[in-house]
Amino acid sequence: MKSCRTHWFFFLAAATLQLGENRIVSAFSLKVEGLRVDKASLRTKDPTSAYSFVLSSAMDLMGDDNHYARVNFLATQVWPSARVAASQIEQHAPHAQSFCELGCGPGLPSIAAAKIGIPHVWATDIDEFALALVRAAAEEQGLVVKTRTVDLLLTNNNLPDCDWYVLSDVFESAAVARGAARICEELLRKEKAVWVFAQSDRVQREEFLREMKQRLGEDAMEWSPIEKEFVAAADSQPNFWLADINETEVNYE
Repeated sequence: MKSCRTHWFFFLAAATLQLGENRIVSAFSLKVEGLRVDKASLRTKDPTSAYSFVLSSAMDLMGDDNHYARVNFLATQVWPSARVAASQIEQHAPHAQSFCELGCGPGLPSIAAAKIGIPHVWATDIDEFALALVRAAAEEQGLVVKTRTVDLLLTNNNLPDCDWYVLSDVFESAAVARGAARICEELLRKEKAVWVFAQSDRVQREEFLREMKQRLGEDAMEWSPIEKEFVAAADSQPNFWLADINETEVNYE
């Protein structure tokens, strides 16, 4: 029987392979809480664009007695949906005074929100190292991004009270998808703006959609192609955007 360590090694290798060309970083490296990180810019050819820090290598999480054993490698990378979310925030941000990213990972959308001048920005995630990445990148750019530990599976998760909430590619499992739907329903009933970005090949996003339809009673709710820009997901929810991301069409430049 293969050890858990062996299975973990193959998981990290597969995750690294899946990122492929989506993991675009600059020739830059430092350490955050003892782990090597790289800079991942929103636009690789624009030195003034917002950037996040991402874990340099999944292999850094290996070890018999590793302090970082609970770090989720997937939460330490900038995925295509996060890039699109950050770009849309730059281009079409409402006149919000406060912003919150749920399941932020390295927090590129949050950093972009702070960079365009939204006064109060929160980045939330269950992964403490991901939040450390957000804080380090924001500090280096002279930005203020507050962080808070939030578990999308919990019913009492102490969310920051903001005007506008964004999620990008958080649907790692069916349970997380349902938890995100419950939170989104609560926010929409409070008349908050909620934008959700997810790649079309993410299977669990359909679990999220089914749950949202059931909770809101909107059978016609659907994902909208990003080229249409903002399109309300349902007539009864004018502030709710379900943005469909095709990773092959994401612009990294």
